[in-house]
Amino acid sequence: DQSLTLRTDAVGARHFIAVHGRRSIIDGYAAEGLEMWAYPFQILRGYQVAFREHGTTTAINAQDILSRIDYEPGSVTRTYLGPDFVVREELFVPLDQPGAILTYSIKSKSPVDIEVHAIPVLNLMWPAALGGQSFAWESSLGAFVLSEPAHGFTAVVGSPDIVAHDDAGNRTMQGAGDAELGFTLRSDASGISRVFIAMNPAHAADPGALFRALIRDQDALRTETTAHLNEYRNRVLRVETPDDQVNRAIAWAEIALDQAWVCNPDLGCGYVAGYGPSRGARRPQYDWFFAGDGLTAADASISAGDYIHSRDELAFILRYQDRRTGMIWHEMSQSAGLIDWVGKYPYMYVHVDITFQFLGTVARYVTATGDIAFARE
Repeated sequence: DQSLTLRTDAVGARHFIAVHGRRSIIDGYAAEGLEMWAYPFQILRGYQVAFREHGTTTAINAQDILSRIDYEPGSVTRTYLGPDFVVREELFVPLDQPGAILTYSIKSKSPVDIEVHAIPVLNLMWPAALGGQSFAWESSLGAFVLSEPAHGFTAVVGSPDIVAHDDAGNRTMQGAGDAELGFTLRSDASGISRVFIAMNPAHAADPGALFRALIRDQDALRTETTAHLNEYRNRVLRVETPDDQVNRAIAWAEIALDQAWVCNPDLGCGYVAGYGPSRGARRPQYDWFFAGDGLTAADASISAGDYIHSRDELAFILRYQDRRTGMIWHEMSQSAGLIDWVGKYPYMYVHVDITFQFLGTVARYVTATGDIAFARE
């Protein structure tokens, strides 16, 4: 829907962007490079690109020629204007897959290669952590494979369009300073090249399965996202005023609610809050489940007529209620399913007021929907 496209030439180094899916996200500032997450893992940080025209020896840093950012409900596109070329970088996250697809479209009189650099991480969201991660080039996939042996988690970063890559040497990432992976993309005849990022479950029998599926199904994944957004917009309240900007703002507020709905493989699905890039050991800041913020989102969802997510959020919050006292919890890291969150971390039950907020939101939900059975349950 072109009416929802937000276009800006405010492209400074401190301009935050985010592209959302149920199970993964791309976010960050241009200056530090992007981060790629597949909950609860950070796969990459410091993702940056540069462009080198054939016949030249010096690459042009993408941030230096970033001229425009287009926000759409299902993707973000950054446009780079070079001396005699234009590159459009589309950042896309599938609706329900732990991965990402970054597409580069080039218009140029002469060929332009894209140099990609990123710091491999494969670490859990704070405060959990894993050690001993490594990465190595896998020629059969045309990709780097990130791995950690203790729990058997792996991630894949690569592309069929890679024409050169750095020698990783299977270096251990932790404590390796600025160890990074790098590769060069060369566009096909249509001027298109892509990067695919996939996160695998523990002890995946075939680490390349999702990576290959993203390549194979990329068009279907975009269609799925578009269909979901259309279904969602048709289901929620549609407000029309004489002011197009007001209409767009209300529509984006509803889209933001949908984007904040996250599915964690260990904890379940609920609203998250506090988007922000990593700061030191704080990976990220926050993108956690907060019951108070979730209740605020549920209240907004009731106003928007999205009774499905409002009820599911209330049920999600109830799942982690303190059954002994009845108290509703405050916050939960997306890594909580992999650590002793309740026993060793003092964050979960620290705001007694959320219990009363919960009761008020349940009352509003039942009043709006007539769902007496939920209240009785």
